[in-house]
Amino acid sequence: MSHLHTMFLCRGHHQGHWSPWHFSHLESRYRISINHGRKSFCKIFGSERELWEQLQARLGEDCPWPQTKILPRRVKLGVQSPVLKEEDYREQPTSAEEREPF
Repeated sequence: MSHLHTMFLCRGHHQGHWSPWHFSHLESRYRISINHGRKSFCKIFGSERELWEQLQARLGEDCPWPQTKILPRRVKLGVQSPVLKEEDYREQPTSAEEREPF
């Protein structure tokens, strides 16, 4: 998607590396990482989109979810195709003697 559509997970929920704090504050059913299985993670916490939308609401942010992540190349790059000028068509010198010195 984009950098606006990401969220951070703690090391435990991302990679399954749990700290002593996690063991003392989270029930075992909530100690599941996305790295160990996206489906299991989503069963407990909801889909990634649902989590992201909950986070945006909690932060009071208004960042709508895009309808599609597929954009035409010219839109994604945000630039127009370059227009070649006449000098771009001129032959370039091939020998060192013909080239201009730096």
